[in-house]
Amino acid sequence: MKPASKFSKSRLPGRYIGVDGCPAGWFAVWQIAQPEGLRAGHATLEKSIGYAVFKDIAELMAELADARRILIDMPIGLKVDAPRQLESQLRKLLGKKRSSVFPVPARSAVYATSYEQACRLNVSAFGKKLSKQSWNICAKIQQVDQHLIKHPVRRDKLLESHPELAFQRLAGMELEHGKKTKSGIKERLKILAQHNAALPSLYSDILDATRRADVARDDILDAMALMLSALNCKQLAFEPEHGFDSIPIRVSTFI
Repeated sequence: MKPASKFSKSRLPGRYIGVDGCPAGWFAVWQIAQPEGLRAGHATLEKSIGYAVFKDIAELMAELADARRILIDMPIGLKVDAPRQLESQLRKLLGKKRSSVFPVPARSAVYATSYEQACRLNVSAFGKKLSKQSWNICAKIQQVDQHLIKHPVRRDKLLESHPELAFQRLAGMELEHGKKTKSGIKERLKILAQHNAALPSLYSDILDATRRADVARDDILDAMALMLSALNCKQLAFEPEHGFDSIPIRVSTFI
């Protein structure tokens, strides 16, 4: 099935946020969209953009409660006894960047207390072990899952996205370089600048204001791509899926 736009969400005035996991917790960058017809000067545009680091999702959602839309690079909607189909659809879209999409663990594995236990539980649910890469983000997946179970009204505000897909859509083509390389950083900054000229300067400011042990370079770039996507967003029309507690499994990205 070829993905297509299921629906487009209109941009209402307010804060639109991109979020990426980082060593310190979560890195968020946002832009405050102005009402239609209001022409903002450069100074106003700069004031409308901001960023912050949060220790957990509860803190992020509390501090950014006024958000219109939040796109996050984290699986939302966990299956119990069969793998999600979303990831195979994303790999088809991403082409040579398909390796950036990894299998999402079974919900039982996400809530395991050790890697060994997570592997056993994932084998029991899905028939295969868990990669260390997947295990390393299980605590963050769990945070998002718990938050949306506790606050179901936020399921249409906090949405799953994928930075590599966002960059591909922002560029209108597949990217050439890996995001952790110098060439990849340069390539991504050029793409971001085409959509918002203030972002390369903001990127430099964030590098100066944060430690790489807390926020990596690609965390910043990924969050910026998701923020731009949040401003101009659509949900891809994959076959409907739902995870535990009927949480929708879907991906939203740049139009």
